[in-house]
Amino acid sequence: MLNEKDINAIESVLFSDEHAETALDYYGFHGLVTASVVAPYEIDNDTLWSIAVGADPEHKTSCPGNMAALIQKLKKAIKIALEDEETITLPFADEDDDDTIANWCTGFIEGHLVDEDRWFEKDDETVAELLLPIISMSDFYDELEMQDLHKDANLMVQLIEQIPEVVTDLYLFYHSNEK
Repeated sequence: MLNEKDINAIESVLFSDEHAETALDYYGFHGLVTASVVAPYEIDNDTLWSIAVGADPEHKTSCPGNMAALIQKLKKAIKIALEDEETITLPFADEDDDDTIANWCTGFIEGHLVDEDRWFEKDDETVAELLLPIISMSDFYDELEMQDLHKDANLMVQLIEQIPEVVTDLYLFYHSNEK
């Protein structure tokens, strides 16, 4: 995983004057990179970086070398944990504030939306079910269904607790035949 120095380096760029208004925070960045590891296809670093800083991924922003190295380091750590079928350690605890969890989930969904159709090609019902805890906590969907979910505090706690396991399940769903 990334150490405090690495995280500070990422945040210093994300929170710089150039990107502060549009960029993800570190939690969102971690969610985005996690989605890129889980995804059924490769998401290149320039696309990830464009999303992270709030630029249009269609007009990619070139990922600076030091950030590309940190993305690769984080991808590798996440992939190792998932390949070992471990429950991934996320950069938040169940008791963290809702914004932290929502930011991570929003970053993950940003990665999912890079090519949403490809996520659903294999088995749309299973993928939708697995994504539900992440979608429900993200800031992406403000539909009435999600508002009803948020009213049930016990259900929300259960969904949050499922997120690490769901990430592992999604990874294995897409990548178990690669070994």
